[in-house]
Amino acid sequence: MEYAGDGLFNLSYMRHTGKWFEIFQDLSVDECLETIRNFPHFQP
Repeated sequence: MEYAGDGLFNLSYMRHTGKWFEIFQDLSVDECLETIRNFPHFQP
């Protein structure tokens, strides 16, 4: 989760290569938390 300004955040996940890959941009905190809960890239 990276702060993008104006109360919005970008979401990234770390790929198996060790590199970060940004997949969502300009989400609110609530949208970020919901996305992390529901999107398979953020599940262990």
